Amino acid sequence: MIRFLANLFSAPKQPSQLVAGHSAETSMNFDSENVRPFLEGLAPGTIDPSALVTIDAALKNMAVDETRDFVLNAQTGLQLQIFMDDFEAPDLYFFGSVEIIEYIDQALMAFATAMGL
Repeated sequence: MIRFLANLFSAPKQPSQLVAGHSAETSMNFDSENVRPFLEGLAPGTIDPSALVTIDAALKNMAVDETRDFVLNAQTGLQLQIFMDDFEAPDLYFFGSVEIIEYIDQALMAFATAMGL
């Protein structure tokens, strides 16, 4: 939790590369145990349920400095890149249309506020 707070407003150590075909990106550093609650808290239909299972498995097995890419919703084109910045402290990069990224960005700020960060 402290790592999440310390990294909340700091720039990620690895700059993300905008995924081809997407016009917007937002990101935040998390503690691993907060990733699923955040994703589950997004509006229904934002993320395909099967993506949650895949992300859970990946987070358990990612090494520090490893990067993995995921499709969160094939219909909307929402994608996620996870960079394991530190032990159990992934940076999450969301790529998609301006509208969906604005929604995710607001959700990230609301989540941080709700967690008291």
